Amino acid sequence: MSSDKKISVKKLIDLGLLKPNSELIWKKRTAENAFLATITDDGSIRVADGSLHKSLSGAARHLNSGKPIDGWNVWRVKESEQLLSEIRKNARGL
Repeated sequence: MSSDKKISVKKLIDLGLLKPNSELIWKKRTAENAFLATITDDGSIRVADGSLHKSLSGAARHLNSGKPIDGWNVWRVKESEQLLSEIRKNARGL
């Protein structure tokens, strides 16, 4: 693949690099608590308040008082602590 930026969460699921129902965590530097989310079967992101988002950045923006933020660089797989941007980077060439 020419650019890892074009790889979606759904594509990472299809490649076997992410699993549906995996828990994500965002430990925001300015917040005392971490934010939690879950990856759905179709690659959407469901945050702890129940809202569903089409992208990691959309979920992060929702939790960041509407301020834009690159979700790929803040969300991690809770179990492994691996950053989603690193998983996407590893998908290049698959």
